[in-house]
Amino acid sequence: RNRLEQGLSRWDRGSEILRAFDAQPITQAVDLRLAALGAWLAGKRDLAGVVSAEIPEQTRATAQKLVNELRTKARNVVTHWEEMLSDKQLLGLAFDGTTDIGKGQIEQAYEWNVRQNRIRSEGDRDGEHPSLDAEDAPLLLRLWQRLRGPITDESEKPIRLNHLFVDEVQDHSPIELTMLLDLVGGAENRSATLAGDFAQRMLEDGDTRAEFQWSHFLEDLGLPAQTLEPLKVSYRSTEPITKFARAVLGPYAHDAEPVTTRSGPGSAASTSPTCARPRVSSSTRSSSSRPPRPAIRTRPTRATPCTSRPHAHRTSSGASPATPRRPSWKRRLARNSRRWLGGSALALALSGVLLGTSTCQPKFAGPRLVGARSETPGVRIGDVPVALHADGRSQRALDGMVRELALRGLAVQDSPTATTRVDLVTRGSAGESYRVEVTPGKILIEGEGPEGTFYGAMDLLQRLQPYGKGSALVPFASVLERPLFSYRGMHLDVARHFFAPAEIERLIDVFASLRINTVHLHLSDDQGFSLLLPRDQQLATRLPNGEPRAYTPEEIANLVAFAAARFVTIVPEIDVPGHTRSWLAAHPELACPLGEKTFELATKGGIYPEILCAGNPEVRTFVKARIRDVAELFPGKYLHLGGDEVRTDRWKKCPKCQARGRWLRAEAADRAHAKDRAQKTSGKNELAAKAVPLETRLYDDFVSDMAQSAIRAGKIPVGWDEARDVEDGPQVLQVWRDETDASKLLAANTPVILSPMARTYFNQKN
Repeated sequence: RNRLEQGLSRWDRGSEILRAFDAQPITQAVDLRLAALGAWLAGKRDLAGVVSAEIPEQTRATAQKLVNELRTKARNVVTHWEEMLSDKQLLGLAFDGTTDIGKGQIEQAYEWNVRQNRIRSEGDRDGEHPSLDAEDAPLLLRLWQRLRGPITDESEKPIRLNHLFVDEVQDHSPIELTMLLDLVGGAENRSATLAGDFAQRMLEDGDTRAEFQWSHFLEDLGLPAQTLEPLKVSYRSTEPITKFARAVLGPYAHDAEPVTTRSGPGSAASTSPTCARPRVSSSTRSSSSRPPRPAIRTRPTRATPCTSRPHAHRTSSGASPATPRRPSWKRRLARNSRRWLGGSALALALSGVLLGTSTCQPKFAGPRLVGARSETPGVRIGDVPVALHADGRSQRALDGMVRELALRGLAVQDSPTATTRVDLVTRGSAGESYRVEVTPGKILIEGEGPEGTFYGAMDLLQRLQPYGKGSALVPFASVLERPLFSYRGMHLDVARHFFAPAEIERLIDVFASLRINTVHLHLSDDQGFSLLLPRDQQLATRLPNGEPRAYTPEEIANLVAFAAARFVTIVPEIDVPGHTRSWLAAHPELACPLGEKTFELATKGGIYPEILCAGNPEVRTFVKARIRDVAELFPGKYLHLGGDEVRTDRWKKCPKCQARGRWLRAEAADRAHAKDRAQKTSGKNELAAKAVPLETRLYDDFVSDMAQSAIRAGKIPVGWDEARDVEDGPQVLQVWRDETDASKLLAANTPVILSPMARTYFNQKN
């Protein structure tokens, strides 16, 4: 964007072209935004929210040329590196003879990136676009060094550091450190300070503490000449804590007794050390030689207290403190590393073992008073007027934000002349991504679509901090969010535990504030059927006085509209063929003909044997009619058909079910026989088909029949994971059993909703 602004600033109407670029979805890849801008400039397409303008021909030609140049660069970043990381031969050549990455790791990198390439290619077809992860940066920079030469700055000059300081080195990979060390000096004269403690590393690489040796580690990095300095002075822990820690660690504690600067909880917690200019050891000198003069130039100045946390000082016997000088080298290193390495600042929290030497003589003062900040670190709302601005597609987001603020006792005082401005902007017709910017005097909520703007407003509300009665503070922030999952749901069992519509609405408000976009209503079970269907009111559960304990069509329509206003979709579930004792209580004729005249609703939990008769064609006709009824009440694209915990005891005794099962087995055997003849497998498939139990055939056939009925009603059928092997069954599976391997379903291209019982059911104690 900066390049566009610079290139168009002196051209007539250039600012309008820049506005056209800014008007596009912020979450879209830069290459696609540039492509859309180029097509708009050529008159081949319109841009949402952009009014076509008369652009002078010379300005248009300049802009087109600039867009083409920038598109080449934008495409190169993703496609070039994606090809590099997917070329095993090229990876092998790049790292041949190096020590920072081995052949096994090259193989891992290749396998991983080839799979990522395939995922990205499939994502392109779904409207997603490739992107690079921040974790790719070290490997990409190292590849650049091996294949193209030194890393350069913006002026194309090679980056060269006089001295490199890396803290927490135990959490850096060899490839990261090698990449950084290649930025330092020449190959024969590299100066570096590495600080860390390998006993504290976050990731294990096969070494144990007993096996690890600093000297071997440094030799592998190409640093044969070393000075090792153990850091023994603790500035954070008191003496009692240090002794206790050593007792706990036992044989794993460091051999040297640590020195603490604090004797107990009452000691001064803050220190104000005065640091000398560091004296660093060159890697070309032996460890016994005197350290050379500083590799980093600093101007001599009077001693100045350190503003950062004091670092360890040299503790060799007889060492006298060096002349205090200003330690600006640390700040310069951090600042330069941020500029050169794209924001990767070097932290200066030292611990463990220090390589190279530095001197620092701490001066311990008493506790210091720190004055309170006079400025407000955010934007106040509630007790101060704000100027609200929302475009047409952002109105629901604004209504939701005002409504939520009112629930928290915060009134929104809208005033066009207020100094604080709140803007809600929606860029497109659909999309859940959003951006929130909170800066002094301004709050911007920008959504990819109306739902994105709404979620941005909810995100903002989560950040509110109390600021006195009737007032809250929105902390300064810059947020860019894109959802990882398209389906983010909550499940309510309203068959066993009936919720009044007002209670469901309150829950939907909570769910929407957490950016949950789906509410799954479990409407039928052994204990109740919670829908009053216009074409079969008898099915609804009744109270003792005869009144229905079920939702009317009007109540469902109101709930659907209430949820839609908050970008929440309601998914209904009628569970068949099991968990259907409520169906039999209303219609005993739906049961297997085993002599019962009536059935009662279940009053306790459990899995009951009384289920629908799978062998009776009239039962199937009845259930399909109810599927159509439910589909008419809920406009969402999903309809859940259950299919879980089906006890087949009664099917084994039912003559209709057994007759249907034998017919299904014979059909399957005939198909398997034909397959055997085609494959010349000597009856193997036929034998396998005949071995499948009749009840399994019945279950698969019934569930498949109902799934196809839902599809004909215009819905995507969803089922519990028991239906995973059903041919032509539910198109989406909801995994609730912990033993089900969802990865296998995904590998078979089956969409999955994850709700494993042990981790997601609120009534599970574990």
